[in-house]
Amino acid sequence: MLFHCLGSFLKIPIFDLVKLAILFFLVLLSSPANTSEQESENLEITCFSTAYPPYVIEKESEISGIDVDLIREAAARTGIQVTVKTRPWKRLERDLMEKRVDCVFAYFRTPERLNYANYSSVPLHLTEYTMFIRTTDADSLQSLQEMQHLSVGVNRGFKTTPEFEAMKKAGKIDVVEVTEDKQSMEMLKLGRVDGVLTNKDVGHFVAKTLGLQGITTLPKPLSSTPAYLVVRPDPKLNRWLEAFDSALYGMLIDGTYNRIRNKYRIN
Repeated sequence: MLFHCLGSFLKIPIFDLVKLAILFFLVLLSSPANTSEQESENLEITCFSTAYPPYVIEKESEISGIDVDLIREAAARTGIQVTVKTRPWKRLERDLMEKRVDCVFAYFRTPERLNYANYSSVPLHLTEYTMFIRTTDADSLQSLQEMQHLSVGVNRGFKTTPEFEAMKKAGKIDVVEVTEDKQSMEMLKLGRVDGVLTNKDVGHFVAKTLGLQGITTLPKPLSSTPAYLVVRPDPKLNRWLEAFDSALYGMLIDGTYNRIRNKYRIN
């Protein structure tokens, strides 16, 4: 069953392409796509998200990024051209609940959202909340527990992990709130914080974009959660979603998935 597969998937500590391929294959066995019927319906789909590099990059009037490129390519393989637009996250959540938008990405699966959103079976990416540290501290810092009484930069309003929140509540870690990952990564480089907790892909992208050297991560992420494309409940959109899953799986197998990630200097 799909949820059993996802349970195993959530236990993956790092982005493992082979395991991801196995998951995609198992999922698609249980969700065969009906592409011929979908293609005859001439759908026009607009998918919304919020700017969050490297997944969604908004520069002037152009929108790109890992998730954006994956969605456009997979949609093209289903015979559909998807338009991608951005909106503030809170507004987007409300619009999806009220059926004002057809498609949103990238969402974690939650019981509440299952009431008003249908999820793709194949995730767009894994969100790995990871602790970034200086390479000079790598030998002495191997786990979150070893960061007790040290300072960690976290985006204001950022939802962290239960383990991190417990340490924060107990006063075992000093949280320094920032407005964006760029700020916290620069503070890490300058020695103003001892660590930065953020999405692994985001942290690596910011560090490489800023040309920051001497930064690494703890050996294991604090959490690993798949993020999906979702659509509002609708028969035509649901049929397209099955075709989308099949196309995204094909991209993994033929190497397109990894080439898109490499394009943004993540792998």
